[in-house]
Amino acid sequence: MIIFIGVTIALKPLKMMSAQLTSLKKGERNRLDESVPEEFDELVKHLNRLLESYDKKLARSRHLAADISHSLKTPLAVINSMINDEAIPTTIASQIKSQLSEMHELIDTQMRKTEMSGQYIGKATPIIERTLALVDVVSRIYPYKQIHLQETLPRELVWPIDERDFNEILGNVLDNASKWCSQEAHLHLKLHDDILTILVEDDGPGVASHQLADLTRRQKRLDETTPGYGLGLSIVQEIINDYGGAMHFSTSPKGGLRVLIELPRSI
Repeated sequence: MIIFIGVTIALKPLKMMSAQLTSLKKGERNRLDESVPEEFDELVKHLNRLLESYDKKLARSRHLAADISHSLKTPLAVINSMINDEAIPTTIASQIKSQLSEMHELIDTQMRKTEMSGQYIGKATPIIERTLALVDVVSRIYPYKQIHLQETLPRELVWPIDERDFNEILGNVLDNASKWCSQEAHLHLKLHDDILTILVEDDGPGVASHQLADLTRRQKRLDETTPGYGLGLSIVQEIINDYGGAMHFSTSPKGGLRVLIELPRSI
């Protein structure tokens, strides 16, 4: 009995660290408590410094990308204003404007990619709060379309995913559904076996079954008459892969496209 009590007391710090690591992985905390026995003091401090270093590097890369984007857009804006000169033939000016527009679009797309953080412990997002905000934004963009939200999640649910990554995933898919639907899009959220499921359907024209695999191909647009560069869903696919998730396309019973996204709590 004395040995059992001694071992239990001796292992208590390890159990506490194990519980903290689990909370860190779930995104319930972003650092480990440094009030630990001397034997684990250096280990915990180094792990916390590593997490802080990642935060700083991610912020630095995002700021650098923003600076580069601003530096590029300024001269592009100047060039755009210069080609309005009457001395430049209209056809040439039109071609230059088209190329400048593409450059702006590609810069914006690359900026979106720099916002991605990928699988990273210590990051969590309030799912319902962010979903309601995204639904509100997309509804304002497409005021004549209806978005129906159905969810069975706890209001306080947080998920181990960076907020910007979640916004990119849901915002992109929801925007596509609202853009292409005839009248309404449906969004379903549910949680099962530690997997967050996002289902988006619309009543639009849909996508032919033989073209579903092309939806995430880079720079591949199924409708060439619609502005865009075919990078949206490919970026979403990259983010989902980073989190060990999956995205499936099929035809919705409502006639349009059905997008099913599965995000596990952890890899």
